Amino acid sequence: MAKPILDNARIAEQIPLKHAMKRVGKPEDLAETAKFLLLPNSSWITGQVIHVDGGKINLET
Repeated sequence: MAKPILDNARIAEQIPLKHAMKRVGKPEDLAETAKFLLLPNSSWITGQVIHVDGGKINLET
C-alpha cells in the first residue's frame, strides 16, 4: 500500500521527519505489537487503542 509513496524520493525523505522515531515503520513493528497482545501478559489490556505509529500521534497533538 505504501510502496507508491515510498518510491517517491521527495516524499520518502519527509516521512521520517514526521515521526518521533525518525524512521519509516516496518510490517514487523505492527507484527510485534500483535504478538504481544496474544501473550498472557497482555490479558489485562482491554478496550484500548494502541497507536503503532512511531510516536507520530504525539507530534500531532
